[in-house]
Amino acid sequence: MKEALERIKNNSQSLINKYGSPLYVYDFITLERRCQEMYTFQKKLEDSLKRKVRMHYSTKANSNPYILKS
Repeated sequence: MKEALERIKNNSQSLINKYGSPLYVYDFITLERRCQEMYTFQKKLEDSLKRKVRMHYSTKANSNPYILKS
């Protein structure tokens, strides 16, 4: 997470120049890691309950359609 913040901080001005402001920047590596953690948690929960578990993502947490589509 610290590395992601450093990358964003170091590139923030060039990103704003290219895309304008306000600008929301997401770090793909962090998002991918969090998704993997959720998947791993789901599998462990299914193993312990010995049944399928359906997990749902709250769009209140992040409603960015490009991220939700992935």
